[in-house]
Amino acid sequence: MIDEIPFENICLGAVDDDGAIDEAKVKALRRVFRPDSRDKLPLLDFIQSIDSVYKRLRFFRASVGNGSVIDRVLESIINGLFYFTLGLILLTFMEFNPWPLLVSLTSLLVSVSFALGSSVSKFVEVSS
Repeated sequence: MIDEIPFENICLGAVDDDGAIDEAKVKALRRVFRPDSRDKLPLLDFIQSIDSVYKRLRFFRASVGNGSVIDRVLESIINGLFYFTLGLILLTFMEFNPWPLLVSLTSLLVSVSFALGSSVSKFVEVSS
């Protein structure tokens, strides 16, 4: 049974296309696997290193996924604001004054926003 893995075996992943060893990759492998002073890597340490890299990769994927959900929500908010502003500008160009209508609907919009606030936040949580 194998108790230790020679670090030279792991360094085979740092060989370039022309057969030369890339020292930067060897240093990166040394940081990840942390061999002992004899350049041997106990099997348990090897598995723990692989597990550590796997956990960091899963955390990175989750972070990217959360970031893309936030980006989609922000994009929809910004699109809504843009189209609202565009509509106001178009109404102004058509010589219709939208401001009295907006002022009269303000109290209605505020009450609706308080009524739908929790539902919208739950919808954003579920859509992620």
